[in-house]
Amino acid sequence: MKPTDFRKKSNLGLYGLGLLIKYETKAFFENKGSVLSLLLTPILFFVFISTGISRMTGNVIYAGMKVSYLEYSYLGIMIYLVLGQMSQTIYRTTIDKKYGLLALKLLSGIKPFYYVIGMSTYAMLGLSVQMFALIILANFFGIHYSLMKIGVMIVIIILTLLFWSALAVAITLRISNYQVRDNILSFVITPLSFTAPVFYVLDYAPLWMKWLAKINPVTYQLGALRQGVMLNQYFQSIIILLVFALAATALSSNLVAKSKLNLTEY
Repeated sequence: MKPTDFRKKSNLGLYGLGLLIKYETKAFFENKGSVLSLLLTPILFFVFISTGISRMTGNVIYAGMKVSYLEYSYLGIMIYLVLGQMSQTIYRTTIDKKYGLLALKLLSGIKPFYYVIGMSTYAMLGLSVQMFALIILANFFGIHYSLMKIGVMIVIIILTLLFWSALAVAITLRISNYQVRDNILSFVITPLSFTAPVFYVLDYAPLWMKWLAKINPVTYQLGALRQGVMLNQYFQSIIILLVFALAATALSSNLVAKSKLNLTEY
């Protein structure tokens, strides 16, 4: 039997997913400095950008309704944080490639589909810390949501994160060195964050900015979040986001299954 045959014949099933989640969780909480730094981004963006701009603009028109700019941008920051956590998935997957952990995990019986889902754990925990801080902070500025709306927000955010985390794994499998990784973080994630209507209202934007927003998938994920929380139109959005999350996971799983099993990256 060839060593690679274990990849097809060994199967830890959900137990393998549980192990991956366990070790990713342990890695997250061992990095205490990183956990504390996660709190800075939502606080700085909400207090110094959203609150500052809201003092000048007050209300904006969204979907034909007058809404608070503070609430509008608050939901935008939520999606911005998701993209920020995409870099963590890239980083964690890069470590697996570099030190041969990807090969060991697959050969030990962790299926590609579970690997892709499990590798979102670190990002999911980081995002949870940021979301909790932002929800608490927003309450002091008059943004209060029912448990139902918070639940809708969490579901949409999780599906959005799973989509981007799966793509992060797929992208990382094609990364040959750290310079390429840094370029992706700089020239892909940052433009995705700022060309979507996170802080600006699409109806008020110039034509060229609208076109950039329309080709950006973040725009539609952000629209799903705002419609679900602000307009109570969430059922269709959740179904669509679920389909895209599963499609991205399936694509990434296929790439993981076909990846070369090297014990070192170079």
